Formats: sequence, C-alpha cells, structure tokens
Amino acid sequence: PQLSPAIHDLFAGGSPCHTDTSKYPTRKEIDDMFGTARTLSLEALEAADVTTWSNPAPEGYPKEFFPTIGALWALQATHQFWHIGQITTCRTIMNKKPVLM
Repeated sequence: PQLSPAIHDLFAGGSPCHTDTSKYPTRKEIDDMFGTARTLSLEALEAADVTTWSNPAPEGYPKEFFPTIGALWALQATHQFWHIGQITTCRTIMNKKPVLM
C-alpha cells in the first residue's frame, strides 16, 4: 500500500520540521509502517521474475538513477535505511540519545 497523502506530505522533501510532536505519528506507528513496507516488499520480491531485472525501468523513473528494473529493486532494498538515518539524525540535532543502537 502507498502512504496516505497526509503522511506523505508530512515527511515529503522540503517539508518543515515541527516542534509540536503531536503532528507526527508515534514511534510505534512509524515502526509499524516500516515493518509493513518491509514485509510487502519481501513478498513482492518472492514473486518477482529476476530474469527481467536487466530490462529498462518503467516510464516515470529517472533513467540516470534507475536505468533498469534491477536498479529499482536495489532502491527498494536500501531505501528504508535512509529514512532510519533521518530519524536518528533528528534525535542528534535535538541533543537526544539515539534510539537505535
């Protein structure tokens, strides 16, 4: 499933950081979103035809970053770690201890 428009807008690139934490999902909700996305990604990977990975990526993806279907799978495999980094960096900026160790 795709993220809701509200969640997407809240975390979209260039969106402002809010000091009012009530505007954000709880840590558990964020962890649940990660878990659901990971589970669904692994299910899609199981069903994927690896013989198509060298085929060009579908239209709509920047070819300089995602020239092939395999490149899209590589993004899928690592994308969540970029978001985890955002969460931990935000905690550092707020002078809080890291949650993930």
